[in-house]
Amino acid sequence: AAPAAPEVFPQIIPDLYIGDPISFSVRLPDQSGEALSSALRISGRLNNEEWSRLVPLASVKPVPGVAGVWGRAKVADQRAAYPLREPDFAQMRGSVVKTALAYQLVTEFTSLVAVDDSEIVRPPEAPLETSEIDRNLPAGQSFDKIFGADAFGPGGMSPVPINLQQDASFRQTVGLPQTATPAGLMALIGALLLISGLLLITLVYGLPRVIGINVGLRRMAS
Repeated sequence: AAPAAPEVFPQIIPDLYIGDPISFSVRLPDQSGEALSSALRISGRLNNEEWSRLVPLASVKPVPGVAGVWGRAKVADQRAAYPLREPDFAQMRGSVVKTALAYQLVTEFTSLVAVDDSEIVRPPEAPLETSEIDRNLPAGQSFDKIFGADAFGPGGMSPVPINLQQDASFRQTVGLPQTATPAGLMALIGALLLISGLLLITLVYGLPRVIGINVGLRRMAS
């Protein structure tokens, strides 16, 4: 079988201006033996002339993070393939996810989740339990003024019991604010502004004039 070809990304090397560096990532099919004893040939055109260089691979050493650099370059190439080279979005997404998971990369389709397994909060054999937790009141609200100083003990931060939450008379007695703004005052201000606008229009343009037309009737002599 023919040996696998190296994977180079980006697959199409862009044109460069004078002084600009060239950067690409290469994954060799075999990281030992004959593959590392050969050389990598880089060729192109410089000033309309053929140009090439040989990069010996015998001195190549593993460096942490290089695999991630190559993986990000491959993900960028796979993402850029849609929709020109890969019209199927689902196929492109699957390729990106596969590469990202293999190299632990964050992409638009994958993310990293930190899970702390050093402390077990609940043993696997322990049953689940449901209970109420203390909740803070909204900013500016006083527990003592709403529920009373001795409603549910000192501190005033205990949750309202379920039986009181379901009591309609209790909810009406508490009298929590219904809106974030004084609706009545805002309606009054709006009405005053509307009346002021109508008066201003009347003063500027005046009242509509009524034009009377006198029609004279003549008797036609026979």
